[in-house]
Amino acid sequence: MEEAADRHVWAVDVLGVGPSERLLEVGCGHGVALSLVAERLDGGSVTGVDRSAKMIEAAGRRNAEHVAAGRVELVRGSFERVPLGLHRFDTLYAFHVAAFWRQPEPMLAAARRALAPGGRLLLFNQLPGWGQISDVSQFAAEVTAILTRHGFETDEPITADLPSAPAVCVRARP
Repeated sequence: MEEAADRHVWAVDVLGVGPSERLLEVGCGHGVALSLVAERLDGGSVTGVDRSAKMIEAAGRRNAEHVAAGRVELVRGSFERVPLGLHRFDTLYAFHVAAFWRQPEPMLAAARRALAPGGRLLLFNQLPGWGQISDVSQFAAEVTAILTRHGFETDEPITADLPSAPAVCVRARP
């Protein structure tokens, strides 16, 4: 089983998961972050969405105990098309989901539908190992501008110079 990378541990710390929070991870992959989030929940839940059946299967294996306990739900499909319900989630987060900045209209419209009033959107990215912290700051500025153009309120991005590579979290609210 894949160990949690430093970026996942850092990101889940940045999320500041509350025990009864309802979270949604877009592009959950192998379910590494889902597992870290689920460990912090007591009454809350986290839903993972991924387009890939293989990733959903892997996430299910990794999180079988959390799924059985009702802390993790897995959904296969395209985030902007899968019916997740209206205003269901307190927090929506994603790692390396380029569609949020390459095709923002459908992704951000889906985020608005999914987030509860007062909900938050956190987009995490980590540049290749040769990247510099200034590169993630530039990336954060570009994503922040996209979010602002689409009517989201943004907070100051959080950057970290992790051992594996620089990382950034862009934070926003609809």
